[in-house]
Amino acid sequence: MSFPATKAAMIEAGYEWITDKTCPCGSAMELWKTPANKVMPMDPMPAEDAPAVSHWATCAKAQQFRRNPK
Repeated sequence: MSFPATKAAMIEAGYEWITDKTCPCGSAMELWKTPANKVMPMDPMPAEDAPAVSHWATCAKAQQFRRNPK
């Protein structure tokens, strides 16, 4: 199963929006609950057809937040 490509597809697949937040990197992000009950940061998706992009893919400080930094 591939990851949903849009906000609408995420909702259809069982993902649930939790809240909007500001990442320590300074960027806006949305927190979503996955079907497996895990929290996932996403870049803002203002429209139903907006692309679903993980905030980890765009975060300037992602390396600092990794559990096992490389």
